[in-house]
Amino acid sequence: MPSLIFSRRNTNKDKKIIFFLHFS
Repeated sequence: MPSLIFSRRNTNKDKKIIFFLHFS
């Protein structure tokens, strides 16, 4: 799951990507 990989990185861009993936 990409969310886990992005979770490791606490970046605004990554956070936005996670939101987009979840809302996709």
